[in-house]
Amino acid sequence: MIRVSYISDNEESDIRYLKNYQKEDLLIGLNFIEVEEKKTAIEIAEYLKEKDHHDLFIMSDRMAILEDIYEIYSELRLVYEVTKERELINLRELLFSNHLFTCLIPVEYVDQNLIRELHLAGIKIISRVKNDESIYKAILSGVDGVLGDNLKKVEIEADITNLPFLVSHRGYHKEEVENSIKAGLEAYEREADFLEMDLHVTKDGYVVVNHDENLKRTYDKDLVIKDHDYQTLLKAKMRKDEKLFSSQLPLLSEFDEAIPDDFNFLIEVKTETKEEAFIIGKEVNRLKRDFQVMSFYPWTIVPLEAVVRDNINGFLVDYTDKGEIFHQILKMVNKHRLTVNPYYQTDNLNYRKEFMRRMVEYAPWGIKEEQLKVALKEGFDKLNSDYIDKLEGLVKKLVIKDYIEFKRSKASKKLILSDDKGQTLDYQINILFDNPLGLVISNNEIIAAKKSGYAYLYLTHQFQFQDETITMASDLVTIKVI
Repeated sequence: MIRVSYISDNEESDIRYLKNYQKEDLLIGLNFIEVEEKKTAIEIAEYLKEKDHHDLFIMSDRMAILEDIYEIYSELRLVYEVTKERELINLRELLFSNHLFTCLIPVEYVDQNLIRELHLAGIKIISRVKNDESIYKAILSGVDGVLGDNLKKVEIEADITNLPFLVSHRGYHKEEVENSIKAGLEAYEREADFLEMDLHVTKDGYVVVNHDENLKRTYDKDLVIKDHDYQTLLKAKMRKDEKLFSSQLPLLSEFDEAIPDDFNFLIEVKTETKEEAFIIGKEVNRLKRDFQVMSFYPWTIVPLEAVVRDNINGFLVDYTDKGEIFHQILKMVNKHRLTVNPYYQTDNLNYRKEFMRRMVEYAPWGIKEEQLKVALKEGFDKLNSDYIDKLEGLVKKLVIKDYIEFKRSKASKKLILSDDKGQTLDYQINILFDNPLGLVISNNEIIAAKKSGYAYLYLTHQFQFQDETITMASDLVTIKVI
């Protein structure tokens, strides 16, 4: 089932949409409100801060109001309402420069291309819907939430709308050394969307790529990175098992030069000090590509945010023996624009459910080969694995013309579904609302209709992965019968 959060004023909703309320109502359950006046916004923010109640969505179409709320109580979930199509052009910069990562986009603007592009940057999207047609359009586009009055949940015969973004963990290192430039290039050839890498700082301030703080596991010398200058570290040669390579410890800047610009970096900062975090932040800002930064350490993420302003960052978590930390993490997510990146083997299913309900990007790491088929259907934003090559060649998204005219007096009309590479795909047709126009479908062609008007449908494409069938849905297609 496609994952989406319903924001409405009935019992079926995942998040309660409050219109007329007393302040005390805000403290009960998970709520979503809209504010239009500065005075009201300030009063609400001050009240919620006094009550230490951060688990609330507040939306406005005035960025200045959201800025005022953030200054008072930065741990609330703030949502910007897009009202003009031109705002979509620089939406990422508009949101991130104001500490936001969530927006409401009118349903008429959304489709799978736009939503996938925004998701790639880490932006979460809600659409306001008014009828069944718009609910289907929004959900099939891949939005994270739908907002409206008295919404009823709809059934879509699919698992996903797009393939999750694929993250190659330390590059593809079956034959190459992990965190090497060659492993990064191999990951690119295997169609990963992100290259995950680990950064350390040398004694003399160079930013280098390696997982461990010590070189001994993947190099032929036992050297602690932070204790040596870069020239000393260059004396070590890469090693995989007993095989020795001529490659040396790479700089982040060397990765940036060698890897194609359209391959995004997912960077784990291994340092535990603010000073080294600033050094890394300045270096990643020089990258000529999109990137995201993540860390296990909150005291690293906070100084990074001051330097890396136009990105969403990630918080790596391993829930083992950590106690009840859900709301601690949620506060950080809201305040610092964070994704949640749990270790898949110790993932907390209750936390997962609640983060996803709140439309927080959830991107597990450490997924084993045999777990990929299950993970594909679990609604994750990214899949971070050493076995990303197993997903090579899978369809990432579907492409279809979303408006078609069919003349009853003319010949049949064939629907064409393809992938993002232009390859034609087979499909099933799903006509909505009990086929009110009496469309007649034969061999995936519309050959007749009983009456004129508008009909709505979507296509599904199935593919096999290991022994699992994955069903992917297209955008909503509007058929005008004349």
